[in-house]
Amino acid sequence: STKLKPYQLLFSRRSWYCIGRSSLHRAVRTFNVARIQQLETLDESFEVPRGFSVSRYLGNAWHLIPEPGPDHHVLVRFQPLVARNVAEVAWHRTQQTERAADGTLEFRATVSGLGEISWWILGYGDQAEAIEPPELRQLVAERCAKALARYRDVDTAC
Repeated sequence: STKLKPYQLLFSRRSWYCIGRSSLHRAVRTFNVARIQQLETLDESFEVPRGFSVSRYLGNAWHLIPEPGPDHHVLVRFQPLVARNVAEVAWHRTQQTERAADGTLEFRATVSGLGEISWWILGYGDQAEAIEPPELRQLVAERCAKALARYRDVDTAC
């Protein structure tokens, strides 16, 4: 369990989140409210630190989980089947998109950490390819290999 000093409650992508200082982690963290199993209101007060800012805390996180370390410039290539749909959505504040003559879409962004964006890329299956940085390409490849291993016994012959 943790003692949480809630700084901000926000709704994002179909869920409520609480950003606040966790005594367990001894840091500001993001909590999905739906995962909280038990609450106890304490007879204590606190003030949000004067310099705290949600946008500064999140930095260039893909969604709500900033990861330590330097930001990464990512390049993802989307196949024509999904290129238009990807290009129509504001996924990230740093994104830049460019359509190629063959109908593919090059999606670029600068993100804090590769974990969250790797799951987004995997959601597009064979219609997305992580190109840069090499660490992202490797992470997606490893996760694809693990997923493929789960289906090795499936007969794909029709």
